[in-house]
Amino acid sequence: MAFTKVETAGINSTGSLNLNGPVLIGSGTSTGTASQTLQVTGGAYVSGNLGIGTTNPTTTLDVKGIVRVGPAAGSTYVDIGSDSGRSIEIGAGGVTDTSLSCYIDLHGADATYPDYASRLERSSGANGVLDLRNRGTGPLNIVAQDAGSIVLHTNGNDRVIVDSSGRVRMPFQPAFMAGNTSGTHTTNVGSVLDFNTEGNAGFDVGGNFNTTNYRFTAPIAGIYAFSSNIYVQNSGTASSFCWRKNGTQLFAPGGDVLIFFSAGVNDFTIGSSILLNLAANDFVDIAVRTGFSNVQWYGKHSWIMGYLIG
Repeated sequence: MAFTKVETAGINSTGSLNLNGPVLIGSGTSTGTASQTLQVTGGAYVSGNLGIGTTNPTTTLDVKGIVRVGPAAGSTYVDIGSDSGRSIEIGAGGVTDTSLSCYIDLHGADATYPDYASRLERSSGANGVLDLRNRGTGPLNIVAQDAGSIVLHTNGNDRVIVDSSGRVRMPFQPAFMAGNTSGTHTTNVGSVLDFNTEGNAGFDVGGNFNTTNYRFTAPIAGIYAFSSNIYVQNSGTASSFCWRKNGTQLFAPGGDVLIFFSAGVNDFTIGSSILLNLAANDFVDIAVRTGFSNVQWYGKHSWIMGYLIG
């Protein structure tokens, strides 16, 4: 189909109209070549959908290809807003190629990283990973500019809260304190001390200490801190306790058993604290050390506690 070249000037009430070049108006076909030049100065109104790179636009502005904004004399930005809602969607509705990810790239004012300086990327799939990356040696800052808190939220709950004073709360961090409801009683050699209650000052965040088998089970891998205080009542008989992991006595870095010991003193309090590197599902308890005597101790004055450091 031949195009008609129209050249005109002097159409005024408000200005002039100049058309110089191939112009396609009201046609059902288009070659899509660069020779079909259209330049609009001062704004334009389109009623319906406008397609760039597509002959069948399905939205108000339908672009098939790369969109570049800027540079300009002042700031370059995209302003998105309305009374009904404001949003940007990338990859909305899914894509045919499920190996593709969606990302937003930010570029610094230098050419050190020509592909991207910072990137926010979501991998494909229903359970894809969201990555926030910053290249170079500069810090990645998360800033609450005024007096707001910074909150990490998962599965319907606030997990880490940093308030405006820098105080950090982790309300679901595993931690416990347990004791014993008995007065004076005896635990035999090789048996576990029966810390059977979390009442009064006791607690158990996460429910990881069992008051039936008297052991703490690590919910995840990490470094854990433990401490215990035992009120012994053996008169003239040495009392020796040991920390155990998965039922086996633990050894100190120097090579001997991790113990807390009382040399036959009656009504005496002994304590011990340790750090342990645990795998998920490892369990920790305290037992009367083998090779020594049964231990008589006062449960109501004794306790065990522990928590996940990280």
